[in-house]
Amino acid sequence: MGYDYMQISVDGKTAGNFVRDTKYNGWMEIEAVTVRRTIAGRAKPLYSKWMDFPKLLQDGKSGPGQMEFGVGDEGGLEPLLDAQKRHLTIPQVELDHYTEIGNQFVGKFILHNVRILSLKDVPASACPMYEVRISFQSISKN
Repeated sequence: MGYDYMQISVDGKTAGNFVRDTKYNGWMEIEAVTVRRTIAGRAKPLYSKWMDFPKLLQDGKSGPGQMEFGVGDEGGLEPLLDAQKRHLTIPQVELDHYTEIGNQFVGKFILHNVRILSLKDVPASACPMYEVRISFQSISKN
């Protein structure tokens, strides 16, 4: 399974967790990502594999959508919980994307106008973990 890194700040507070790569200290490591795009007001599955994510930009469909992912909770998710509770729109979120196979760096992406739709505790997990669902208005390669 691949993993990526996301930087989310809410009112100057950055969400974070344990990261494998120290250059991403202060970021969130995310796993098991599913991306959907919005068509006529309904979220539809876009690609079944996260490693196909760059096609979102290549095929011209970089408009609104949703993303779901897993994130470990080492006590740094308070900004996400706050944004969800207050229904805040986060102007932009940075995402560094790696392939699932070989963890090769693909590129930096910016998600615009992000909302935290849900955070669900995953109680069956061996460590504290949440499933997060966000919406975005657009994605661009940085």
